[in-house]
Amino acid sequence: MSIRLEIADYFPELPGYSTKYEIKMVCGSQEREKGEYTLKAMPNDLCIKDNIVTATDKQKREYNSFVITATDKLTGEEAQITITPRKWELNFEDYFSGNSLNSDIWSPFEYNNSRETVKDGVLTIFAERIETSDNVIYTTSGIRTKERFSQKCGCFMARMKSPDKGGCNSAFWLMPEGAYTKDAFFMDGERKNMGCSEIDIVEYSAFYENKFPITMHFWDRATGEHFSRLHWEETADMIYKDYHDYACIWETDGIYYYIDGKSVAANREISTHKDAVEAYVVLSTNSAKIHDDLEWLGPCTDEMFPFETSFEWVKAYR
Repeated sequence: MSIRLEIADYFPELPGYSTKYEIKMVCGSQEREKGEYTLKAMPNDLCIKDNIVTATDKQKREYNSFVITATDKLTGEEAQITITPRKWELNFEDYFSGNSLNSDIWSPFEYNNSRETVKDGVLTIFAERIETSDNVIYTTSGIRTKERFSQKCGCFMARMKSPDKGGCNSAFWLMPEGAYTKDAFFMDGERKNMGCSEIDIVEYSAFYENKFPITMHFWDRATGEHFSRLHWEETADMIYKDYHDYACIWETDGIYYYIDGKSVAANREISTHKDAVEAYVVLSTNSAKIHDDLEWLGPCTDEMFPFETSFEWVKAYR
């Protein structure tokens, strides 16, 4: 019976990071145990441990393909698989140099009293409590690349540090160059009439300590019906302690999510239709004081303010 090789739990190669390819051997319909076969790779400077082949970012850029050969210990039979690493092209980046936001690529999101600063290569976005002579105002802030930069498919990345207090939503997300809830990036694989027009790559509140949600929001453009596909990712330590790199790769038949180079979630049940719109980037900070349906962010009291979310860079590849 012939054998073949496959990549288990496929995720696209993320630019800037090493990629681990988990190689599995299949004989007929049966998957071999990883100790029942050995691997070798060409080029031979790839790292192999058990059934994992690791290619560095440099190797992915330098080589056009990796040829992996497996030998079945039971029969001596060999099988090969060729991996073609993606050659990403940088399409957008901002390292927040200077003392102000680059208005050629960023504009304010649709919030009142939005405020941000740029200093020492860091963008900081605020959610604040402001006392006036008449009342108290709770603000939320955000910026976006709408009508300045957007792309269909590709890789979107940001390096972000979140507040250490719950009750705040620090977020990196994508919205459509079109009518929100009407124009979609892609269609759901199970509900053919439902299109996604909001991708929340990360929405973090310190109330959840070492967990954060990844959410794709879908709408029926005719009826307005909404549903979401949600994944909660758990990290080894408290997320708010340091900066983290968040990313998603949008391919025509799947969307994939990463934190600090590690693949964490995938939706492989999508279809990017011919009328799919491009996505622009949004960075934002808000609090549970803004409107009623933000209670999920955790308790939010006046002494917690201000909240600050910081970004060191944002990038996009195609």
